[in-house]
Amino acid sequence: QQHKVVAAYRARDARLAALLRTMTYPAQVGAPTPPGGTARGFLPSSGGLAGLTHPGHPHTMLTAHHGRAPVSNVSAIDLRDVRFDKTAAQRGPRAAKGAIGAALDVRGVNEPAARRNWMRGYLTLMRRESGFDPNAVNTDDINNRGPVVADGARLGCSRGWTQMTPGAFAENHQSGTSTNIYDQVANIAASMNRMLTHYGVSPDASDLQAKVQQTDPGRPPHGY
Repeated sequence: QQHKVVAAYRARDARLAALLRTMTYPAQVGAPTPPGGTARGFLPSSGGLAGLTHPGHPHTMLTAHHGRAPVSNVSAIDLRDVRFDKTAAQRGPRAAKGAIGAALDVRGVNEPAARRNWMRGYLTLMRRESGFDPNAVNTDDINNRGPVVADGARLGCSRGWTQMTPGAFAENHQSGTSTNIYDQVANIAASMNRMLTHYGVSPDASDLQAKVQQTDPGRPPHGY
């Protein structure tokens, strides 16, 4: 199953590369959506090819160090392009492990030690955040605000495996992945990108548990 997911995303990456070759970009692009997003100005989805970037959106392209995991491959999207379609993905730790592995593949994290670091931290984070439920929605905290959207919850609610808010998901969207916040690979990859951009976690996640308590099984849960 994980192999099929990875193959699908690689095919999508190929389509993305072909699309980007036909585009021209302005010398300067706008600022990304603020962390956490906002309900102000929210519009229904404009459609388009799910998971592909659009001209005019901010881009931070892939960078890497020799022998290390890539820093990030963020392709921010507009908040209005985030979709809220719950999925048929399985729940539980086994499914979560497969989804984490697929997200690491999409992000180009190939070094075994780096994969182990991310896997260990994210199994803890996802158990605490969503109870290993890819369709989880939190309606009980301060983010429960804004208009009601397609999944029946308010716009600001955190969602999915890693409980990303739509604003944070849009800002840290992984290039080549779905714009659906419930998509298991897109949700996890965006969360990983945020670990790098917001918390300063190293690309190989060697300091993930030290910098983000929610990923550390040896310390009490703490929202991130």
